[in-house]
Amino acid sequence: VGATLTSTVGATQTVSSPFQATGCDTLPFTPHLAASTTSRVSRKNGASLTVTLTQPAGQANTKSVSVTLPKQLAARLETVQQACPQATFIANPDACPAGSHVGTVAARTPVLEDPLSGPVIIEAHNGALPTLEALLRGSGITVDLSGTIGLGATLTSTFAAVPDVPISSFRLDLPTGPHSALASSSDMCKGPIAMPTTIVGQNGKKVVQTTAVSVPDCRMRILTRKVKGHTATLRVEVPNAGRLTAGGKGLRTVRRSVKRAPSVVTLKLKLSKSGLRQLAKKRRAHRKLSLRATVRLVPSGPGSQTKRTARLVFKK
Repeated sequence: VGATLTSTVGATQTVSSPFQATGCDTLPFTPHLAASTTSRVSRKNGASLTVTLTQPAGQANTKSVSVTLPKQLAARLETVQQACPQATFIANPDACPAGSHVGTVAARTPVLEDPLSGPVIIEAHNGALPTLEALLRGSGITVDLSGTIGLGATLTSTFAAVPDVPISSFRLDLPTGPHSALASSSDMCKGPIAMPTTIVGQNGKKVVQTTAVSVPDCRMRILTRKVKGHTATLRVEVPNAGRLTAGGKGLRTVRRSVKRAPSVVTLKLKLSKSGLRQLAKKRRAHRKLSLRATVRLVPSGPGSQTKRTARLVFKK
């Protein structure tokens, strides 16, 4: 705290006194990190990854974020070779070649009225691994979040110097395209896709978790169907967490909550009263009863509602 004191005869004196906030260790620290990718991967356009970080107000601020890429994702060598030279980036990031621009970043903080946003650039370093530079601009300021890259069985990226300000939301988007940062040769819908994550607060508290990477555009599939007696059993491959509903005319409705995805869910559909009457009528005519079952998935996160149908044949 600084002040300027003025005497009654006009003399002035500038004084200051430091102070230290206390009780930081008692502040809660519960940031939430989520990640998603797309099933559309190719040699031409690589792979994508979107990471979002949100946090309630009144908590300790975030100090660092470290993520280890899932085994299904890797750095794209063609893009790394186009990294912006260090001297160019220091002098003027806007002069970096287009091939070094690999994504975008956006953040909101309650201390500024407008959000910050900008490009994500790969920066080259002589004799060292490249870094991922996320430039946040807005309200007359520029914040450069520098992410180091560590090599191991998979890549680890760490943003170790996050400014000590509250962050309402943060989004890092590395899309597919000719200059994508990531590559993959995997079927992204065969998951699960796991991303080990460590988030450290300015008060020293730490959140260690395994973040599930969702793939919203994966298609739900009915793997098998089997009818025995008055019950049909469906095995359904579910790509995303959400609410699963199955049923149809002549069938009882079944509802399931899917919390872990991708996963294979077994659904047992029984004939309703009207279905039993239809079956009895068919049996008297020595015929089979054919019904259509519809399975619907309403994702709890990114993604749109999907449905699949299956023809079920009841004999007795």
